[in-house]
Amino acid sequence: MIRLNQTIRSVAILGVALLFFFGVNSLYAQVVPQFKTIVVNGGVTGRCQVQIKYQRIANDSGNAAFQKINRANRMEIINERAATTTDDIAVQDITAEMLDFYFDGMYSLPYYTAEQSVRMVRGGKYAVFSTYVEMYMGGAHGINADQRTTYSLSTGNKLDMSYLMKGGWGSAVRRQLYNRCRQQLGASFEIASFYDMPDPSSYELTERGVVFIYFPYEIAPYAEGNIRVELTDAELRQLGVPIRW
Repeated sequence: MIRLNQTIRSVAILGVALLFFFGVNSLYAQVVPQFKTIVVNGGVTGRCQVQIKYQRIANDSGNAAFQKINRANRMEIINERAATTTDDIAVQDITAEMLDFYFDGMYSLPYYTAEQSVRMVRGGKYAVFSTYVEMYMGGAHGINADQRTTYSLSTGNKLDMSYLMKGGWGSAVRRQLYNRCRQQLGASFEIASFYDMPDPSSYELTERGVVFIYFPYEIAPYAEGNIRVELTDAELRQLGVPIRW
């Protein structure tokens, strides 16, 4: 009888332990975002064209972090009005801005396109939104930019990586970027010294480090396109950078 009671007690303890284990793990289980492509068309027929394709987290119901990301992403890829009104109405601002600079009959049909993709990195902890923007408002060619934005899927906060160019380590990072760009671009590189090296216009978190992105004309001629330089986590640590991801 004593042995039976001990067995029952052991089974009960094991059951409680298993329930606690799976309960805690289910509590902290990460919800995987499901992305949906949203397409918004605008512009004025015969005068300008506007198209925006962006990524939305479809399963954001009841998830404050996902809702925060969706709101911030809409504001970033369209404008601030997108947070309080519909995409169609918000995109009219882009149309009006383009028409302000457009002189009828002088240039070809102006257009604005933005196409976005997204991927998860660092074990699914972060979502990196990649937005390629191209705009033409006359002249020899249009303007394009390769923008990256990283969000934490657990908090919904944007990962601000501009700190990489600041602090006591900022000068070392700037010098490293200058040397890498000089090697990569050769004679096309237009920066005289690392003291003149501008901050990147965008940063992309990758599986092994950070890609620093310069838009056309910032450090090289337009023909070089968007300049990308990757520094690994290990390289950043060697430069004295505290890793915050």
